[in-house]
Amino acid sequence: MSYRLKKKETITEGICRVIDEQTEQALVALTESEDQHEGIYDARKCFKRIRAALRLARPALGNRYNRENARYRDAGRRFSEARDAEAMIETWDALQEWDGSNLDPNYAASIREALVERYQRMIEASNLTSAIEEVVATLEAARAEMHDWPTLPDKFDTLGDALKKTYRRGRKAMARAYDDPQAEHFHNWRKRVKYSWYHMRLLQDIWSPLLTSYKEELKNLADTLGDDHDLVVLTELIAQEPHLFGNARARKELCATIAERQTQLRTEAYFLSQRIYAAPPSALVDMLEQSWQAWHNETADVDLVVL
Repeated sequence: MSYRLKKKETITEGICRVIDEQTEQALVALTESEDQHEGIYDARKCFKRIRAALRLARPALGNRYNRENARYRDAGRRFSEARDAEAMIETWDALQEWDGSNLDPNYAASIREALVERYQRMIEASNLTSAIEEVVATLEAARAEMHDWPTLPDKFDTLGDALKKTYRRGRKAMARAYDDPQAEHFHNWRKRVKYSWYHMRLLQDIWSPLLTSYKEELKNLADTLGDDHDLVVLTELIAQEPHLFGNARARKELCATIAERQTQLRTEAYFLSQRIYAAPPSALVDMLEQSWQAWHNETADVDLVVL
């Protein structure tokens, strides 16, 4: 399954195909995976890809966008609590592996054990089987209704408005995050970056060498901001459930280590963003439009003249 638009299909056909393929992939992950939790993780990634594809066509979709976006957003949220608890274990492992970490190995091992036990308790308390059944029904209904979708204008402007808006909002979110470095601002910025990353994946074929590199830079930035957000959530967990993290002195030292790592991550994100957001929104979208037109004007029957 290819998460990208193809030259020989209309925009309507391409967006619908991508969403249908991702919906099918999510259904398989939820109903056929040997590891239930891995299947849920894979399905949630499909929902994010679907929502990004919807956003790319948002101006042309009108009210349909709000309905479909809410449908897939809510499907992902049915599994968020268990996934967030699992993510805390992964975040703890990443913090231990960081070169600047000075966590005592015995202390680190005891905390990891506590986080694993917490995750297992949450899994036991949740009814994942029921949640999966509900989400599967939602996905099947969504696929059945795709024939009712409106026909989107088959021109670059159908996508260009959303591309420009997402990129512009990303630049503004970046400026706000560094002007007022609150966790919420960095998290909002990350969401904009991820949408741009998904959009470049969808458009990659219009100029693959250039957009592959740009896409990878967006992915690096999204991952860096994601690591920062995970540490924000870990810090909140320390405040909410301090008994998991040892005595007050240990927690204070841990929070200092987390803050140091966050400073490093936000510095890395800043320098990445200076390249990613170097061009004004209009310039980026103009380049993409010209590439789109050239891509569609290519033919297999061009006669080459050798001089």
